[in-house]
Amino acid sequence: MIPKVSIIMATYNRAHLIKKTLQSIQNQTFGNFECIIIDDTSQDKTKEVVEKFIGEDNRYNYFLRNSKYQKGLSGCRNMGLDLAHGEWVIFFDDDDLVHPQNLEIALKAGKELKCDYVHYRKSNYNFFNERVEYDSYSLVESIDNTQLLKVLNNYYGISSCSVLWRREMFNNLRFNENLKYAEEWALFTKIISIKEYHGVFIDNILYYNKKHPDSNTGRYFSHDLEMINSHYEAIRSVAEHLKLNFHLNWRIKYFLLNYTFQLNNRKLIIELIEIISSNSIELYFWNLYCLTLPIKVKLRRKIS
Repeated sequence: MIPKVSIIMATYNRAHLIKKTLQSIQNQTFGNFECIIIDDTSQDKTKEVVEKFIGEDNRYNYFLRNSKYQKGLSGCRNMGLDLAHGEWVIFFDDDDLVHPQNLEIALKAGKELKCDYVHYRKSNYNFFNERVEYDSYSLVESIDNTQLLKVLNNYYGISSCSVLWRREMFNNLRFNENLKYAEEWALFTKIISIKEYHGVFIDNILYYNKKHPDSNTGRYFSHDLEMINSHYEAIRSVAEHLKLNFHLNWRIKYFLLNYTFQLNNRKLIIELIEIISSNSIELYFWNLYCLTLPIKVKLRRKIS
């Protein structure tokens, strides 16, 4: 039987955590799925833990990342996408917990609302409660390429583990394997910018994520240079993509410049101005705007 959903999970040295994650997947009320686990060459006993599940449940599949894909989360997820058979795909992390009705509710919304992706809410790992039962989904709003600003500024809070996607949406797009941080923000912005696709945001909490100081996000907020540079590259990539596809309206340009200004990287600001400016007059305007930004920021702080 062809699986309806392909769950893609990248893992690395999570022998102490992945068991609970796999159990929460096993407890799904919707059972027609495959769980593709891509091991990024773990040095602990992750493989042994996973093999116990494979021996009991043929929906689980374990693969060691091969040399075709770069080391890291993006490379593992891309390999998973190439192996996936489902009509829908979803990315779960190896240290989180999944609500039992995750697939059931997301698929129900996708089918009834005839959309290409379903974004749901997530919560903290410590608040996981599998006894919470949903009769159905609760629609917040529809999402399409006209709401790109809400994707960029994280209004929706879209992350890799909070969206069920139609697999076809990844036919021509993949995670940038050079990015170690903000790779999902960059890819999902590009996907959602495609006019033909539309999705929905539902109010149900269907995922619970765990925070770690050694995660990519934790490393970023600890000022890890590799993560910071990856963030800069993601911003450049998104700006170039939006310009190429005629999505750089004035509101998005303002957001990108103000967002970049907060990162305090003059070189990136100059590069971004070059990308978003369509002519010499606009180039002059944005340079002048950025010169006055520090004053505007100070005034805002005084007023607040």
